[in-house]
Amino acid sequence: MPLVLCLRCASRSPSASPEPASHLPDNRVRVHVRKLNNCDAYARWFSSRGAVKLELPRECPERPTETDLYIHQWGDGDVQAWITKEGKWAVIVSGATHPSEAEPWSGRRFFVTADGKPAWLLDNSYKNKVRELERELTPLPGEGILAF
Repeated sequence: MPLVLCLRCASRSPSASPEPASHLPDNRVRVHVRKLNNCDAYARWFSSRGAVKLELPRECPERPTETDLYIHQWGDGDVQAWITKEGKWAVIVSGATHPSEAEPWSGRRFFVTADGKPAWLLDNSYKNKVRELERELTPLPGEGILAF
């Protein structure tokens, strides 16, 4: 499968965050690299999007290495995520800790942002994100189910 580079997402810096994949055709697998905040480490992930859920990640344009991620956006914004462990893809869920105990990965937790980008957050940052989401989903007084 050929490597797909998007000029709208391209940057000279490997730390640049790409735009959501919604402007690309379905069935393309893209490669992304993102710098972690406050350290000299990078995370790499593959992404795809499509109308349906996947059983396994699609074939990647580059060979996945240990702890690479694969993010698939499908349907109306649902997300599936996998991580490479011992050369195979394994499902990963929000809140999972990074498998490496070495710095700077130790204690970082997996999170997918609203626009489908994965992040490895420090524990406090992850807890803050979860609290923010809970607040967004909690109805304000007077909101909720209407009774007639």
